Amino acid sequence: STPAGIDGSNPEGTLLLDGNGNMYGTTYDGGKYSSGILFKLTPAGKETILYTNGRAGVIAGNTDGNFIQSGLILATDGNLYGNGLNGGANQTGVVFKLSSAFTAH
Repeated sequence: STPAGIDGSNPEGTLLLDGNGNMYGTTYDGGKYSSGILFKLTPAGKETILYTNGRAGVIAGNTDGNFIQSGLILATDGNLYGNGLNGGANQTGVVFKLSSAFTAH
């Protein structure tokens, strides 16, 4: 696909709503490496990119997740969890955790 803007494109999974009204989501494409992003959207409409997927793009040995097609879950430990279609040690996908230090909800 055509590389999209730095803020991501093609949102796939459902949005996650926290107790403060912030929404968290993922995109399948776009971002710096055209492998999607994880984002936060405040009730006032301010978007924050929490993470850019696929730091080196889709190449052999990339252990980052790419092409996130699922929504996120907010676990009781305060971290966000999700999965990626590609990436990981064998390029067959990953389950990932985004630390609550990034989410600041």
